[in-house]
Amino acid sequence: MAFFRQTMFVILHITIVFLLCRDSITNENKSLFYYIDEIGSYSNYKVKNKEIEITDREIQNEIETSLLPYSHSEVTNEKIKEGDIVFLHYFATDGSTISEESDCELIIGDEGADIQFENYLLGKKVHTNIEFSIHYNNLCAHKSWKNKKISFNVVINNVERTVFPSLTESFLKKNFNVETVEEFRAFIKNKINEQKMVDDKEQVLEMFIKEIIETTKFGSGYYSQCRLRYEEVLDSYQKYADINGITVAETLDAFGTTEKELQKKAEYNEAVSEISYYIMSKENLFPIADKMIELKQEYVESYGYSSIKEFIDDNGEQYLNDCIYEQIVSDFLYTKIQFY
Repeated sequence: MAFFRQTMFVILHITIVFLLCRDSITNENKSLFYYIDEIGSYSNYKVKNKEIEITDREIQNEIETSLLPYSHSEVTNEKIKEGDIVFLHYFATDGSTISEESDCELIIGDEGADIQFENYLLGKKVHTNIEFSIHYNNLCAHKSWKNKKISFNVVINNVERTVFPSLTESFLKKNFNVETVEEFRAFIKNKINEQKMVDDKEQVLEMFIKEIIETTKFGSGYYSQCRLRYEEVLDSYQKYADINGITVAETLDAFGTTEKELQKKAEYNEAVSEISYYIMSKENLFPIADKMIELKQEYVESYGYSSIKEFIDDNGEQYLNDCIYEQIVSDFLYTKIQFY
């Protein structure tokens, strides 16, 4: 039953992503001008250049990530430090309604971890028994612990530490095509820099698109499409709830969202679709057939598909076209940004 629920959770997630992101118009000949009375300006958008900063900590983290495929773990009796894998048993209670006991493993310093909890483990050794309390706020990921003081009794059963390979000239040459540690660090730094440039580009584009949306006057048909998109997504949550015998509210909470957030996402994604097709038409950005095939192949391969047909069988041809058009428009809009 648990496996079935997990499987349905994945299927629902994929379905919702498709419904939220797909374009609402399936007839390529239908003009989107009907849904846009007046588009916001998409020229002369000015953004101040931001210097990309890369810390030594970021470089070290990326080095360790790059070396993981060549590393192994060993049991250690030394004091726990960041990066160690800790296997423990805990008992948690608020002294009245909450009583929870479980085995778990965690990586110290891993993203999304409970930093307060981990701080009590740092410096301890295997087979240590520790007791402590944490007062959680409303942002606590554990739903039943929000705004409560939780007392823990923890037994550290085992600790494993990652052992990285020696950065010899032969190792670096064979696996990273560099010869020295300095060259390896420069390689890693450049990799981080390129990713940050991509992230910055996406952030700038998102701000630009939001400004276009805010200054665009949509026709009445747009709001009908937003409603349809929202209802389709909500219906998927309803089906998941029915299968698992829970309410829609419980399902939304499990996914960390609300009906209001779904409505906002539906409106935003519908606006992006409307504006994308509008700009594609107005600027004559539709690629020739051969170029479209090339773009599709690059896109599907970036998501792990071996062929366009395989992607279309899973997601539909219209969805693939929509993704390509939005990508073309994003690249076009980026050329309209003036950095200073």
